[in-house]
Amino acid sequence: MNLEELYQHVHEEERLQKSPAAHIEFLTTTQYLTQYLHGHERILDLGAATGAYALPLAEAGYEVCAMDLMPHHLNRLKQQKKKQMKLTLHQGNAMDLSRFSDDSFDIILCMGPLYHLKEEEQRICLDEMHRVVKDGGIRGIVIELSDNFNNYEIEGKIIKAQSGVLLSILGRNAMKNALTGLEFAAGIPGTLGGALAMNAGAYGGEMKQVVKSVKLMDTDGNIFELSNEEMKFEYRKSLLSSTDYIVLSAVIELQEGNIDEIKATMADYSNKRVTKQPLNLPSAGSTFKRPEGNFAAKLIDDCGLRGLTLRGAQVSDKHCGFVVNSGGADAKDILDLMFIVKSTVNGKFGIMLEEEVKIIGED
Repeated sequence: MNLEELYQHVHEEERLQKSPAAHIEFLTTTQYLTQYLHGHERILDLGAATGAYALPLAEAGYEVCAMDLMPHHLNRLKQQKKKQMKLTLHQGNAMDLSRFSDDSFDIILCMGPLYHLKEEEQRICLDEMHRVVKDGGIRGIVIELSDNFNNYEIEGKIIKAQSGVLLSILGRNAMKNALTGLEFAAGIPGTLGGALAMNAGAYGGEMKQVVKSVKLMDTDGNIFELSNEEMKFEYRKSLLSSTDYIVLSAVIELQEGNIDEIKATMADYSNKRVTKQPLNLPSAGSTFKRPEGNFAAKLIDDCGLRGLTLRGAQVSDKHCGFVVNSGGADAKDILDLMFIVKSTVNGKFGIMLEEEVKIIGED
């Protein structure tokens, strides 16, 4: 019987109020866990539910944070918790895990369901290239794949990279190896995973042109690899735009080039970004997609919206395609200004701009 089967068995026994049997299985599970611990680890128990693991681990001297406890078990554990225990208890309805720093915990247990999350909230949110999180935050767990999942290797004209590596790092190292094809990545913020999700691109280049294959994982843990064609890359979208697949890694195929020419092209693109985009102010990047046969920034400018300010949100006076935070803006300010821009452009030109940024979270 594996750990998950033991866990389910314990809770079935508790549900039937067969405490002796539950206690026997519970001890077995705890002993199994502690074989792999050294006595000093900080443990985050996700989906703690009844506290079947959290309490004995805290009794054994571990520092434990128990999340998503059932209300009646939360009250029970508060009574059973001893003063010397390093045990933090959180009820599911009060849970708002947005992110823990890399050194917050040594071990994360995820051996039970998250009882208080709706089905659509039980997901992993990848690092997107452009993202606006609403002021209510995200009810659930966000796992950021970045510098904890950023290995890559270059063999000949092939780059194999995990999804958390920065796209700009791949671009610079491709240049150092005299490989051409990723010059457009110079200065683009975000990770490879985000770039694949939205088929990121600039100055005539895009991910579709260089990706050979992508390794993905679905929400059931199945891992599979898709070809460039199967990824369905389009302008600022891909298969990932309509699925819950998680990007694990990708294979990128480039071409041999002249390192001086590659370096010059990247320097030119970087200079254009600095001189033409509002990189000195916080933003989620380019706010609106380019409508067919036109440019979002030109349409916005032609409506006289350059520099328009709503509270702390502003249509950049440097590049009208960016909505920036000029100081003190919250997400609602940004989204309200985006709505005004879209409505104004649609009213004058009959073109409804589509957001390039992904909007997530609760109001």
